[in-house]
Amino acid sequence: MLLFAVNSRHCQSFIHCKQIYQKLTINNQKKHCIALIGVLLFSLIFGIPNKVEAQGKKLFGEVEYLIGGIVPNFPNFPKTGISQGVNLSIGKTNHSDSHWANYFNKPSYGVTLSYLKSSNIQELGKEYGGSFFLDLSPNTEGPQKWFFRMGMGTTYFNKFYKSITNERNKVIGSHWNWRFNLFLFHQIKSFEKVELRLGAGYLHSSNGHTQIPNYGMNAAILSLSARFYQKNPYAKPDNFKQSESYSKKETTYFIQSRFGLGMHEYGGTTNPIGGPKKAVYASAFAFGWNFNQQLKLRTGFTYRFYQHYYEQMRNNDSVIYKFPKSKASNIYWLLGVEYLLGNFAIDIEGGINLYKPYFEEHFANHIKQSGIKKFLKSTIPLRMGLNYYLFKPSKQSNFNAFIGASINSNLSQADFSQINIGVSKRIKNKNQ
Repeated sequence: MLLFAVNSRHCQSFIHCKQIYQKLTINNQKKHCIALIGVLLFSLIFGIPNKVEAQGKKLFGEVEYLIGGIVPNFPNFPKTGISQGVNLSIGKTNHSDSHWANYFNKPSYGVTLSYLKSSNIQELGKEYGGSFFLDLSPNTEGPQKWFFRMGMGTTYFNKFYKSITNERNKVIGSHWNWRFNLFLFHQIKSFEKVELRLGAGYLHSSNGHTQIPNYGMNAAILSLSARFYQKNPYAKPDNFKQSESYSKKETTYFIQSRFGLGMHEYGGTTNPIGGPKKAVYASAFAFGWNFNQQLKLRTGFTYRFYQHYYEQMRNNDSVIYKFPKSKASNIYWLLGVEYLLGNFAIDIEGGINLYKPYFEEHFANHIKQSGIKKFLKSTIPLRMGLNYYLFKPSKQSNFNAFIGASINSNLSQADFSQINIGVSKRIKNKNQ
């Protein structure tokens, strides 16, 4: 018995030591990863040949401290408190003579890795994100002091709704979510290699109604950032004057078609929970104008088929629906715009529903709003996302193809998330 007790103690001690070792190993791995990321960022920023610098594209790394709070958007919202976090970004400032750099007034663009922690860590937890961003300045002449930032990407929440262990968190219903942000920055000090800025902005995260509940996370944020260059281009205001060689391009015309496959759960913002995920099929056709090879404006029509609507009607034994496939359809007039950034495009689309018969019943059963809110959500579809073109649209190819991802909504209420594939055909002008 004594030998057994001694062996048990030894085993417990061994297990305890092993657990400590594993924790230390994990902590060391995290430190090594952080150190590796730091080395890579430093190498990318300061180890680039001068050839890149000579082209008027300055690489930078940016560290940003975030502080703010989550904005409650439903009754009995979990306690929020102060949220804090950090952004690590790498990107380029393009002050070259290129056409798109002059059109967007010498912008900055890049990729951000983000971390944000709520003070209510038990219910709201932490989020880890990655997004693309674009910085634009309204100052067309002289020094650039103010900057607007648009960002879009994805974010991972370690805490989300669970019926037993986290039932008050109806904000987020899944680990993975879309992330959108809009910020305004002001330059407070510019040095030879460092740019200091103050910022204020808005963050929104949502899973696009792919898992209920999904009120979405909204946060108001203040920030202080330091941007590091090998040689800060903002130290010379003349870098950001419009190039003398810049001239506007002729407007061209195009036709474009898109096919989309979406996914969502049937219901409202908070219920029913745990339902099946069904597809939304979409096809669109549009005619448009390409202004200055940097902005595509289009108008046309979109057709959608909601699998959930169709099955709700087929499985309803108390009501016989005539033409269920037709009633599960949606047709809307669209008006969309794409901001072209090399091979990428920020795609924003709105419209007016012309035909969506089953939505009236869906609205009455699950959304349960009336008046102006009901009218607007029943009338205005919105879509926002990113596209990637096979060829740069600025190259004026007669034919181009793209893939993309987008979130769709009934005005401000998420409807479904979607992947897209499409083609665009340029129509030659009479003068060409």
